[in-house]
Amino acid sequence: SQEMSPDVPEEAPVLLAPYTYTVCNSLSNQILAHAGNIAAAIKLQRPVEIPDVFIVNGVQIKGTEGGLLDTKPTKANSIPLGAVFDGAALVEAIEDYGIKATLVPYQVDVHAKMDCSWHSTLKNTDHALARDIMKALAPSKIAKMLTDEIMSVLVGKARSLQAGVCLHHRDGHDWRQRCEIFENIKDGMWRRNCDKKS
Repeated sequence: SQEMSPDVPEEAPVLLAPYTYTVCNSLSNQILAHAGNIAAAIKLQRPVEIPDVFIVNGVQIKGTEGGLLDTKPTKANSIPLGAVFDGAALVEAIEDYGIKATLVPYQVDVHAKMDCSWHSTLKNTDHALARDIMKALAPSKIAKMLTDEIMSVLVGKARSLQAGVCLHHRDGHDWRQRCEIFENIKDGMWRRNCDKKS
């Protein structure tokens, strides 16, 4: 007679807590926050919760110690991320790396309490992976329609110009403060690329 072995329960799969982060400031800071944090989640193989928010006005104000304060999303300065970027395409690109990705509503009681540490996160993650995430941030249908229309007009006008360059950047007080810092680094490099207003 054979001895029956007791039923041994199978080990339950380990469920990793989702990787949650926040965004802040202007367009480039937000894109870099998404890229760095999503790349970090992929490296950790943790599911990622992408805050479904895009700050339209990310101008930073000066803090009491002279530095610039992070501008976090509010109802007044933000719209859903999906209004600007193709959320479904982003989620699909992330999930190709073997982790679950979800767009989640921005919650003040969760996201606003987090540090917007995009710079250090990006610095310490896989840069090639972060670059791939930036490439996956494709414009939404409405954003693409608008940019295509604007580009069509610009290209049409450019054909009638003999020579010309058009460059626009944000010109808020936060940008001028950054220019002041950049242009005064004493390392011999040319950084005089900020137009001084009189």
